[in-house]
Amino acid sequence: MHGYAMGMPNPGLLPTRKEKGAQEDIVAAAIRRLQGWGVAADGQVVITRNPAKSVAAVAVRRAAGHVVLQAPASSRWRRVVEGDPVRSLRRRLRGRCELQSWSS
Repeated sequence: MHGYAMGMPNPGLLPTRKEKGAQEDIVAAAIRRLQGWGVAADGQVVITRNPAKSVAAVAVRRAAGHVVLQAPASSRWRRVVEGDPVRSLRRRLRGRCELQSWSS
């Protein structure tokens, strides 16, 4: 996620190399596991302010059949204030591919 403070980009809100590396390791492990099951899989880490928009754009560009999303565990009130990433992604995909999600 990329953050803003007072309307200006704030580099302190960007993930560190260590945090980004950890996310890349998680994605690589998931791809290896799916490929071990004989599923053609691909993945990437995207740093963005609008994850649903970015994921939908990549899924449509790659003509993905399925998108798997680990939705952040959040309260109902927080989803009302910040928005529900699963609902937003489902709306952006508009049935072009199947969305599977779970909460951590």
